[in-house]
Amino acid sequence: KNVLGRAFRSNVVSQYGRDSGGFRVSFKIEKTMISSSNKAQIGLYNLAQESRAALGKPKSYVALETGWRSMTEIIHRGEVKNVIPKRSGCDAIFQIEAGDSESVLAGPIDISISQGTSGDLLTKAIGAMKEYGVSVGDIQLGANKAFDNGFAYKGTIKELMDYAAASSGLQWWIDDGFLHVVKAGARRAQAVVVGPETGLINMPSRTEKGNILVKSILNPKIRPGAFVKIESRFFGTGTPGNLGSVVIQAARVVHSGDSCGGEWTTEVEGVAI
Repeated sequence: KNVLGRAFRSNVVSQYGRDSGGFRVSFKIEKTMISSSNKAQIGLYNLAQESRAALGKPKSYVALETGWRSMTEIIHRGEVKNVIPKRSGCDAIFQIEAGDSESVLAGPIDISISQGTSGDLLTKAIGAMKEYGVSVGDIQLGANKAFDNGFAYKGTIKELMDYAAASSGLQWWIDDGFLHVVKAGARRAQAVVVGPETGLINMPSRTEKGNILVKSILNPKIRPGAFVKIESRFFGTGTPGNLGSVVIQAARVVHSGDSCGGEWTTEVEGVAI
């Protein structure tokens, strides 16, 4: 659908099939570079009967694609955790709470490595994730090492990934079903530019922790781990009209909007690189 230049597509998917969403959507999607599930609150308006039925079935997923007429991307693909039906005037609203790959993170794993074996724990953990349906994104594995005393583990995949990544000086997260494992500060792609000509809203600011916070019109290309070049007088020399710039790595991204008006924005928090 296209409303006021805004574009979106929503799908409700269950083990019984796929159904398109309604004629209006509202959302707040929060994503981070930490090893926990990204959260989503999505309001779907006036759903078709088939979609309403799909939401009530086991193993249901919701996928939300948003942006503008010239550019849309999926900003959340996650498991439906809770559905709250509401009514506002003539509108029937289904408020969905969803989480990205939550069942994968809680999935069990039991592995043992013989004494003296050489290998990479991350490779084994990633293999387990792939069995749960996770796709591979940016992966930077550490060097293989010998397990002189062997290794045994029984617990969740998330806990094993946390241990294996930390021991190799790496960080990992899942974004819309894609696993990323990278070195801290590693550049993943060309920086997304946010400035007066590319959607900057108001002035950037700094948080109490010293991170940089910036808001722009909705940009689905900004994801956790992305590099964002901010152009603003906030970073200038004080000369009237002079723009300065800084590049941050997006540690936290929040997409918010309503296809019928109001917010349609992306808020990014990150550390200057």
